[in-house]
Amino acid sequence: MHGAIAWFARNHVAANLLMVAIVSAGLYSMFNRIPLEVFPSFERDVININASYEGAAPNEVEEGVVRRIEEAISSVPEIEHVSSTASEGNASVSAQIIEGTDKDKLLNEIKSLVDAITDFPDDVNAPTVATSTRVRENINVIFYGDVTEKELNFETLKVRSELLRLPGVTQVSVSGLRPYEVGIEIPENTLQQYGISLTDVTQAIQSSSRDIPAGTLKTDAGEIRIRTLGKASNADDFLDISIISNEDGTQVLL
Repeated sequence: MHGAIAWFARNHVAANLLMVAIVSAGLYSMFNRIPLEVFPSFERDVININASYEGAAPNEVEEGVVRRIEEAISSVPEIEHVSSTASEGNASVSAQIIEGTDKDKLLNEIKSLVDAITDFPDDVNAPTVATSTRVRENINVIFYGDVTEKELNFETLKVRSELLRLPGVTQVSVSGLRPYEVGIEIPENTLQQYGISLTDVTQAIQSSSRDIPAGTLKTDAGEIRIRTLGKASNADDFLDISIISNEDGTQVLL
């Protein structure tokens, strides 16, 4: 035996010290340098563009939002493929980019193109542009109990907030909760009594229940954004909506 192996064979203490150093370095790297994830998250070569168009049918979303976004980003050479989905009140466009492309630079370029679109319908909220990240869950928690749906939803959201406060927990998603909604039912004879239709009621609600931006006001302290907050969010807010306004100033509220 020659060389280093032979030397270590004759010097047992040095061989043991080298082994301890290697094991220590490995343990340090494993617990302090190498991130440990059961299901690691990773980014896909996809940029997602989402926009909401409240109350619009899928064909209106496609015509008013999806096509405009597709046309705006069609000139970007780094985009390999575009897929779009138009559903009721929501538009989603996914741009598959060529592998190796600078994703951050392309993200800013696509965001600038989307922000430059000026012919969206009035009720379209500002689109969001973000890269696609796939995240897999580590644990699932199911809630059940002999309580009302409202109480169960409240406790579920309460536990979600508590989990987010735990160290090391960055994301908690909730599924299966039905969104709150307000139902408006008007008898046919009431509509006939006032000579109106459900379309008239719908238009009155849509025109009254909305937040209206009114621009900005420049002051010495900076800019102040002004808008009218009139969007109804509960039953009491809807009750105060005027359906009929007479010439003498009297009103028929919802």
